[in-house]
Amino acid sequence: ARARYKCYRDVAIMLIVLGAALYVVAVNGWWVPFIIAYVIPELLAANMQSWRRLTEHVGLYGDDTLALTRSIVPTNPLELFYCRVMLNENYHASHHKKASIKWTDLPDDTETLYRENEDVRKLTFNTYFKAIPHMLKELGDPRIGSQWLLEGKDIPAARTAS
Repeated sequence: ARARYKCYRDVAIMLIVLGAALYVVAVNGWWVPFIIAYVIPELLAANMQSWRRLTEHVGLYGDDTLALTRSIVPTNPLELFYCRVMLNENYHASHHKKASIKWTDLPDDTETLYRENEDVRKLTFNTYFKAIPHMLKELGDPRIGSQWLLEGKDIPAARTAS
C-alpha cells in the first residue's frame, strides 16, 4: 500500500508541475519555444534511450550477464561523449554484473571483464552504429535469455552475435 501511495504521489507531482508549465506556456503564447526547447529534446532523448537499451539486449540467448549484453567500448570522441552523457551505461556487461559499481569505473572494469572472458568479446563493439545491425536482425523475434531456447538444443546460429 505504501509503494502504491508513493506511485500515485509521484504521478500527481508530475501532473501538477506539467500542468503549471503548460498553463504558463498557454497564457504567454510560448508554444513554439516550448516545442523547440522541451518537446523535441524530450522525444529525441526517449528515442535515443530506447535504441540504446534495445541494442544492448535484444536477441541474445546466453545464460549469463556477458552473453546477454552487447557492450559498446567507444574509440572516437563523439561516441565517448555520447557514452559519458549516458553515464557509461554502454559498458553494459559491467553495468549488469556489478550493479553497485560507480559509473566512472565501468570502462576499466569492462576491459578487465572481457580480458578474462575472451569467448564473449564478440559482443563488444566500438560504436552503436556497428552494434545496431546485430540487434535489428533480431527485432522480428526480440526474445532475450536462455529460457526461450528449447531444452537440449543449441543456440541457433542466427541468435548469436556473429
